[in-house]
Amino acid sequence: MISLKTKIKFFLYSLKNPLLLLLAIKCLTRKNIYVEKARVSKKLYYLLKKLYGYQSFSVSTTGALILYYEKYVVKIPLGKVSSESLFENLKNYLALKKSSIQEFVNYELSKEDEYYIMERLKPANISNIEVETIILELSNNTNEVKLKDIQEKVFPNISRLERIIKTKIFLSPDIKIKSCYMHGDLTKDNIMKNQNGDIILIDLDRFTFNGIKGLDYLHYKVDKNSKLQGIDFFDFLKNNNNEDKNFLYLYLLYRICNEYNDGILLNSMYYSKMKKCLEILNPKM
Repeated sequence: MISLKTKIKFFLYSLKNPLLLLLAIKCLTRKNIYVEKARVSKKLYYLLKKLYGYQSFSVSTTGALILYYEKYVVKIPLGKVSSESLFENLKNYLALKKSSIQEFVNYELSKEDEYYIMERLKPANISNIEVETIILELSNNTNEVKLKDIQEKVFPNISRLERIIKTKIFLSPDIKIKSCYMHGDLTKDNIMKNQNGDIILIDLDRFTFNGIKGLDYLHYKVDKNSKLQGIDFFDFLKNNNNEDKNFLYLYLLYRICNEYNDGILLNSMYYSKMKKCLEILNPKM
């Protein structure tokens, strides 16, 4: 039986009147730390009037308003984090269009004034073996590098995080690792199909041509299995640390460094769990 709360949400997300939609966005995003209240304003109302014709909408966890049409979607940033994310996503999409794996971006994406337009895609619902095939293609151009050569790109914000959690984060810059193309946030939700049935990748804001081999597949497994178990990724890593401890530690660092955004403070429980997980997985402990 569908709850009253679910019915109300379904009603709100299907609103089409621009004024009512604006009021619904204000209501639904009041606790979203990535949405800037100043952006949910008269200017957004006029933009919604201009874009009238959407079938439904949603707001991403990072504060992007998504309008769904029959054949495409429109993404409007409602804060600094979503602005940067959508910008990086388009930049990496255009770079991949010219790369050896351009088949993974076989869909349309463009920027129009202050919003982005993307072809409407379908869920892929692929098997683990098919995911491994995708990762194998991303790993075709593997080379060995020192961690310090890719540290700034793969592990941003380390010094800021250390100040927040008052803990030294251990990272050996001279260790050698295998580097390859890396999506950076490979989950089942970011593997889609275009209208021709081709497998494609979306949400490319963390993509890098110089990532760490193996992190994509580990992230896919952690995201999938932690959600199945109904726990956060910190608890999942603590409970399933039977893999190589050094690699789990690198993954943890990658994830927390990229989930931290300058100027955005998460709740104290997040930082507390972060510290505990770092202590458990730290290879020097």
